[in-house]
Amino acid sequence: MQDWLHEIAEKFDSYFILENDLPRNSTGVFEVTKVPCLTMSNGRDVWRLWIGQGDFAGVDTTDIEWHAAEIGLAIISPPVERGNELVMVNFGTKTDWYDADYVMRWDNPSLRDFFLKLRATLSKRLKGPMWIADIDSGGIKPKPNRDVRYSAGAQKWLENGGVLVSEPGGTLKYLTRASLPEGFLNA
Repeated sequence: MQDWLHEIAEKFDSYFILENDLPRNSTGVFEVTKVPCLTMSNGRDVWRLWIGQGDFAGVDTTDIEWHAAEIGLAIISPPVERGNELVMVNFGTKTDWYDADYVMRWDNPSLRDFFLKLRATLSKRLKGPMWIADIDSGGIKPKPNRDVRYSAGAQKWLENGGVLVSEPGGTLKYLTRASLPEGFLNA
């Protein structure tokens, strides 16, 4: 994933706000950088990366989730290994926000454009579709989903007996074509 982030940084002249999982009132929760990385200067793993175009030094990160659209930030949650589970990358943005001072909803169309360019760049490295099954539903066949895609690393994880999930301990299991049960596509 590190090389993906460097490609984004070079292609879009992006800045990154790194976030770790320390309590919000702690020091060292956020770090603004031009160089994307998955480990912060304090040695902690990055929990989420906020990506935007522009210098975000001095941005108030107290309630960053609520101001991401206004500031112009997309978000990536890096993959996390938890035993045999690999929590997949989540990537997204929210382009509108509510402004209580003006009592109205605003939209950031430039953030939507930026997000679409980021998605196109990342999609070049991904394959699809993925098959998604609810492991709590008992016997329901996995269904293909073209919006959820996977990397070569995710495929290798599955080949080595791992499980792909969207959240730790989640009920959804993600499969690639190669990891579907024998004869599944012919059934």
